[in-house]
Amino acid sequence: MDNAIRVRIDGPQALYIADCLRRERQAAHLPLGPGSLVAYWQQLIEERLDGDGFFLWVPLHIAPHGAELAESYDLTGNDVLDIAIALSDWGYDHMARLWAQLYASLAWNVAREILPAGLMRGREYIDLSTIGGRRFFENGMHRRDREHGISKRPPMSLREQFVFAQRREG
Repeated sequence: MDNAIRVRIDGPQALYIADCLRRERQAAHLPLGPGSLVAYWQQLIEERLDGDGFFLWVPLHIAPHGAELAESYDLTGNDVLDIAIALSDWGYDHMARLWAQLYASLAWNVAREILPAGLMRGREYIDLSTIGGRRFFENGMHRRDREHGISKRPPMSLREQFVFAQRREG
């Protein structure tokens, strides 16, 4: 897919995300039922998870405010944001930041710029399954921040940032 990018995650991370999504659902922040992200994530785990983790296809660029491209992907931009929020509410801050950066890279069309450096390392995907892959992705995002004059991200949770941005625009 020309408008998509693969993201690789490891098994423990996939299971941890499933747990955070279940907790988020129980707190009534996500829709219930078979069509929910919780059920879909569990289905992805059952179908694809092996000893090396699994790959997901996400859109290479998403328009702001959840507008999605017409093609099919494993996860939409909204799904990536929901995962980041669930991790922010119930998970480790570092993992929540990582998924928030993934969402930002898709929203700002930065993933397209980070990917060529990964190709030089023999990877045609964003690797969130290894420490080295995570650092590589984070460093690429930090480099991009510096290029655009962003010295430090606000010290608030992802949910607070999202709500604040919605209020400011609305």
